[in-house]
Amino acid sequence: DAASAKFDKTKKVLTITVAVKPPHRPDLKAQKERMEKEREEFARQAKQQEDELQKEIAEEKAQKAEEERKAREEKEQKEKARKEEEEKRQKQLEELEKQMEQQRLKRQADEREAKMKAILEKNRKEKELKEKAAKSEQERKEKELQRRMAEQKEQEMLERALKEKESEIALKNRFIFEID
Repeated sequence: DAASAKFDKTKKVLTITVAVKPPHRPDLKAQKERMEKEREEFARQAKQQEDELQKEIAEEKAQKAEEERKAREEKEQKEKARKEEEEKRQKQLEELEKQMEQQRLKRQADEREAKMKAILEKNRKEKELKEKAAKSEQERKEKELQRRMAEQKEQEMLERALKEKESEIALKNRFIFEID
């Protein structure tokens, strides 16, 4: 009843404690059998404890391996999610750069179109000014021509009138000479 067995896991030592019998001499054969049975029981208990310890160690290793596997899977999932997020950001960045390039090209095209419109408008105005100037010059020349023609007609009329007067005077003078 006072016997016990204890297994030290750290030292891996089985300590067996047996009660001491009183000095009277029991039957050695019975004692030997009993001791043999106790030894067998202690060995069985030690084996059982060792098996339990091995089982616990194996369970701990399995649990640790499972935790490591889960941690590894979680890390892989996080890495995969990070890569996907990075790829998504990269795609968004590329799309944004593409949009910015399109906007830049559109802005350049708009600027070129505005410049072309300005040049066309300037050319149209210059053409209008030239046409106005040419028309004005043409009108001025026509007026000048009309004025000259009017002056020439007037000059011709004056010369005709002068010739008529001179012929009248000459006719009067001839008439006066004839009368004399």
